[in-house]
Amino acid sequence: MTKFEDFLMQQSDEKQKRIELEEEVEKLQAELDGELTLNKVLQCALGGPVISHPLLSSFLPPQVHALLSELAMVEEEIVWLERKVEELKMRLYHEKKQTKEWQMQKSQTEKQQRRLRRANHLLCGPENPSMLNKDLQVRTRSQNYDEFRKRRMRSSRRASVGSEIEILSMSSTGFPGKFDLLT
Repeated sequence: MTKFEDFLMQQSDEKQKRIELEEEVEKLQAELDGELTLNKVLQCALGGPVISHPLLSSFLPPQVHALLSELAMVEEEIVWLERKVEELKMRLYHEKKQTKEWQMQKSQTEKQQRRLRRANHLLCGPENPSMLNKDLQVRTRSQNYDEFRKRRMRSSRRASVGSEIEILSMSSTGFPGKFDLLT
């Protein structure tokens, strides 16, 4: 081979290598552009859901797009759950407050009832029977009336001929001659 042929061959090899390198550079440039686009999309995703950026989401691979869609749904659910937790905390706070108020009212009512019972006991004690409560007054009056009636009946009762107890009781009270005939 001649030098010229060697030279042409060498130039041809260099040209081939150069073409191959240029193709590889183009390929790497396209890959770099894709990575930069993905980087931009992911940066935007940090600021909000990628779904709201339709132009950016078209550059994403399908798996990344699916993951980001799922991430957006999970974020929405988290926000909903956080609101629900806050609502439940508020309800719990109000219920605790209401329970505390009811307990205070109940305590005050019980204190008032105890004071009334003490006052009633002091007023209705044996020293002051005229101030008994209605039930006790009615019962006491009824019992007193029954007792009064029984005493009255005993004292006004006449002796009957057939009552041996009455005859004996009368005979022991000072009428000895009068009833000796009956026995």
